[in-house]
Amino acid sequence: MSYPFVPSYSNALVHLEAPIFRRAVDEACVNINAPRGLAIFSALAVMSLALQDIIEIETPYGKKIPPSLFLLPIAASGLGKSAVHDIFIKPIDEHEKAQQDVYEVAFKDWRARSDIWEKVKTTKEWKIAKLQENGMPHELEMQEYRAFLEEEPVRPRALKMKYEDATTAALFAGMHENHSSVGLMSAEGGTLFNSQALQDFPKLNKLWSNEPVTVDRISRESFTLRGGRLTILAMVQPGVLSSFLSSRGQGVRDSGFAARFLVCKVEPGPAGGIRGAFTPVWHSCDRFSDRTKYFLERNLEASKVADFRRAVVRLDPYATNQWNLFATFIESQKSIGGIYEHAWDHASKLAENALRVAALIHYFEGFSGDISVATLQVAIDICTLSSQAFLSTFVPPPEYVTDANVLYAWLKPRFEDTQSPVEKLHVLQFGPASLRRKERLDPALNELVRRKLVFLVRLSPRGRLCISGWAM
Repeated sequence: MSYPFVPSYSNALVHLEAPIFRRAVDEACVNINAPRGLAIFSALAVMSLALQDIIEIETPYGKKIPPSLFLLPIAASGLGKSAVHDIFIKPIDEHEKAQQDVYEVAFKDWRARSDIWEKVKTTKEWKIAKLQENGMPHELEMQEYRAFLEEEPVRPRALKMKYEDATTAALFAGMHENHSSVGLMSAEGGTLFNSQALQDFPKLNKLWSNEPVTVDRISRESFTLRGGRLTILAMVQPGVLSSFLSSRGQGVRDSGFAARFLVCKVEPGPAGGIRGAFTPVWHSCDRFSDRTKYFLERNLEASKVADFRRAVVRLDPYATNQWNLFATFIESQKSIGGIYEHAWDHASKLAENALRVAALIHYFEGFSGDISVATLQVAIDICTLSSQAFLSTFVPPPEYVTDANVLYAWLKPRFEDTQSPVEKLHVLQFGPASLRRKERLDPALNELVRRKLVFLVRLSPRGRLCISGWAM
């Protein structure tokens, strides 16, 4: 199986008959001249947030996992991050606003009833205390008091689904006290990276993996968050991300937090259309919004059911076989010289991310049965493109590879000018300054030999070792 690299996001959905997802992406790209990668990632983030609390995925090895995605689109200023984000996030903003209005009414009612309850509670406690003080029987009053405590008005839960500038402590508290399925989402990821939102990597990792999160607090009661779901969409400028990685990059990689992200790098260039050249039509994006609102209502209904059971999504037998081939290929590329030689963390999550993307597309579109090969292949295409972006962002080439490139750039014109081999000793004496030590030159030279760009030769049995640009 060859690695299914696809050239660009322009053909990442070509295999998919998806009347909602694909057409909304196409329409957004044309109407606002948005880069396709940004549109795809924005749509996926909304799909993840809308579906993560009502479905779960059964993997081919029988484990149940959430469909939640961590998404990192990287794009310079002026490429349309905010514009495309606003298009797809609109139904979530509208839903939150409507539910906030409902919550405020419920909260005022609760506060009024709670104030009355507190006053009655104080009166009952005073009465029991007096009876105790006077040595009089008070068993009946205690029974009534205990029953009364069970009637304490329950504080309503706010349906807050989207956070942007919050500490991890505030995020987990919100998930515990209000809605446990949320998104950290920002069209200007600097807000997230420069705040305290992306700090506690191990706990964020646990949410991605569907593991319980224990939060210990000094001033308030500690708690364990179970079944919490988190989507992350951090659209960020390259400079902001570079600054973040320069200070915290090692922790991001070592903790496994970065490995969970799908990454999209948007380069300046032609996008989907010419802004202002026509009157835009939004039928497909409106249909995407309507579908999102439908699932948000399902979320609302689910939040009112104590024993709500999530729908289970799985691959069909043919897609399972394709997924296993993809996972096996990824595993094979973790060996020396493989694509993922220096990115085992990323490789270990890539096949699962493809499964999550496929499940979101399948359920959002309302496809019947289990996930098909066609839907899975689209997810693999998207994750493959993301993998390339991840490697270029988080896995700089090892020193010997960089040295090999420097060495070949120095050798190539000399081969062309003299048509003769170059002595290795000459390189050590007069070559690139960084390679004038044997411990740096030898690994770089071996890399060029491995690539068959140069060959090591001796012009005589006892002659000095030379570097040739062709086999001799």
